[in-house]
Amino acid sequence: MNFLQKILVVLFILISGSLKAGEVTDLYENEEFDAAYRLGYAKALNGDPESLFIIGKILIGGEGSSKENVKKGLKFIKSAADDNYQKAIIFSAEAYEEGEIIKQNNDIALKYYERCAENGSSKCKKKRDKLYIKLTGEISKKTCKTYNKKDKKLANKIARCIVSGHLQGNASSYYLISFDKGNTNDFIRAANRMLKPDAGANLRVLIKKLPDFYRKANKTQIKKLSNIAKKYGYDFKSCNITIDKKDRLGFNKNKNKGNVEACVFAGVAGDSEASAVVAKWWRDGLKGLPKDSKIAKIMINKAISSKRVNYASVLKSLENNPREHFIQARKFIKTSPISKKIVAKELKFEARLIATGKELDFAKEARDIAFVLRNVNWLGLKSTALADIYLLYYTEYQQYKEIASSLKVKDNFKKIPFSKDLYIKLVRAKNENAGELSLKFLKQKMLEDCKALEYASESDSISNEYLRKAQKKMGNRCMQIAGSSQKSMEELMMEAEIDFERKRTLIENRLNANKPCLDYKIFLKNKYRLSTNVDYLEINLKKLNKKCAKDEAVIYEKAKESYFSGNYDEAHDLSEQSCNLKKATGCEILASIIKDQKSIRSKKMDLNKIRGRVIYYLEKGHASKDDKSTAMLYDLYNQAPFLSAYSNFSMAEKYIGILSNKKSTAARVRQKADCFSNRKIDIVKFLSNDCRPVCIWAEEEFMSKNKEEKYDIASINAIEDITNNPVCCPEGAGQCSKKKSKKSNISNSKSNQ
Repeated sequence: MNFLQKILVVLFILISGSLKAGEVTDLYENEEFDAAYRLGYAKALNGDPESLFIIGKILIGGEGSSKENVKKGLKFIKSAADDNYQKAIIFSAEAYEEGEIIKQNNDIALKYYERCAENGSSKCKKKRDKLYIKLTGEISKKTCKTYNKKDKKLANKIARCIVSGHLQGNASSYYLISFDKGNTNDFIRAANRMLKPDAGANLRVLIKKLPDFYRKANKTQIKKLSNIAKKYGYDFKSCNITIDKKDRLGFNKNKNKGNVEACVFAGVAGDSEASAVVAKWWRDGLKGLPKDSKIAKIMINKAISSKRVNYASVLKSLENNPREHFIQARKFIKTSPISKKIVAKELKFEARLIATGKELDFAKEARDIAFVLRNVNWLGLKSTALADIYLLYYTEYQQYKEIASSLKVKDNFKKIPFSKDLYIKLVRAKNENAGELSLKFLKQKMLEDCKALEYASESDSISNEYLRKAQKKMGNRCMQIAGSSQKSMEELMMEAEIDFERKRTLIENRLNANKPCLDYKIFLKNKYRLSTNVDYLEINLKKLNKKCAKDEAVIYEKAKESYFSGNYDEAHDLSEQSCNLKKATGCEILASIIKDQKSIRSKKMDLNKIRGRVIYYLEKGHASKDDKSTAMLYDLYNQAPFLSAYSNFSMAEKYIGILSNKKSTAARVRQKADCFSNRKIDIVKFLSNDCRPVCIWAEEEFMSKNKEEKYDIASINAIEDITNNPVCCPEGAGQCSKKKSKKSNISNSKSNQ
């Protein structure tokens, strides 16, 4: 460049410096290319990016009087782009992408688009994203970073990016958004991730979308979902459902509500037991599930089509459709005999409809009702429903041959369990035949149901003759008839004292049983209650005595009975036998007989040896911890020295010490009797001790009609001694007890035993 040219360039620069920004561009856009060239060239040489870009475009296009020079023009534009001129960047990106003025190169084009996008161009962002996809794919790291997570249309791609590790987030959530936008397969993809046992996913979210899935999905997709649930082990066990148990107040012991979510997908997996359970949930909208009859039907079909059918759950899920419930129950019984017991319980649903007059909800003909009545299991039905059905059967339903003539229906009606409440419901029913039918029901049940017999024995509606007939028939079958599972033999004897005819058979049954000895002992003790009615009992006393010949308690009671009836020889033999057995009961009876020489054997004994024998037998009883023997030892030793050879105050002190801590009847008698004792000659006790209350007690007990059953022989003697004590009987020893004996007519009561 010569000097003149340099001067011209400098002048041109100086002149162009005074140009307004954008003027070169305006000239170019107005197609004044030469003017634009002249004005912009100098600035371009000075590094102005706008001018570089315009001069470059003029040279590339050969605009105006300029010759086409693409290479030089691209160089100018590159310089403008390097200077971050946006138009130059866009031009370069498009040029490399399109490949018309320069060899196509998408990699270089992408770099220019990235720079352009960084400058905020949304158009460049779109171009960049397209090239990312074209060059690296939809799910590349670069592509994924371009996706807007708020754009629901991109939910599928975002989910896949998260799965590929290119984005952070919950892939399942985006798959479900994509499902909402119409991509059914994405529900399956979400399920495949969420149903993994260790996923910790909130399956409620998935469950809420199940109705939409089943509406949109084809058979193949439904099968895929089922296989996924099955693959991850969802079955009835995962439901974790247990049978409710109630405590005595009727509250549920079992607080485990089960795993509802797992159970739903066990049904999806095709588990028959789970399908039957969740079908009802879907049908009624239970357990937080939305109501959906379509899914309920799908679940029922799964439950029925399986080899392992949960009959009860299937039928429960059909209770919203009585006719369908009945048809399925009938089908189960006909096709699967093993289901009969289970289905019989579920037929209570139809039975309740019958009771409320809604038979036509499930029945199309009389034979449908007959089917229910011959197969239903009555247990669990309320008394009101049972009473209504019973009355219907014996009245209105008798006009239908299919029902009235069915032997199976008749047999099943015999299985209706008796309850007091049911009988009362029948009695009070608003039906002209209620009285007759309720009595028929009670009479029938008395002959086959122990509870009915128990109730009838307390009721006045059944004759004594019919009651006795039932009691005899049921005797062997119901050894615990008439509440004897709660009532003791003693209670029965007390009731028989009031109403012998209605209780006699019960007593006979107990005494004629295989193991009667415990009851026989109580019978002997309370026999006085029946008085002469004892003779009317149909019992074999010889057989009873033989069976219970080695029963210590029975032997003792018989010995006691013989003593009080004046048969001292028999009492001697029996009490000796009882005293020599393991428990050594009856020793006080034997000692009393020997001491008073009441039996022939005792009268033949050497008088010098009687005392020794008495003490021997009582010590034997005492050693066996029989308080009656201990108490009699106290009685003998506590006598005044000048009145008895048995007197021994130290021994008396010993035995009263033992008895003072006891609660037996014999011990309590001696505790009271000791009030009168003053073995240590205590003046203070003699002056301050008031035993008059004991006198009153002893007088009442001695005059009691049942004292011989309440007390042992030695205790009765001890009570008599109290009544004859000077404190209690100022008239003189022996006078008071004789008067009282006459008043109470004890001798007569003894003879009546």
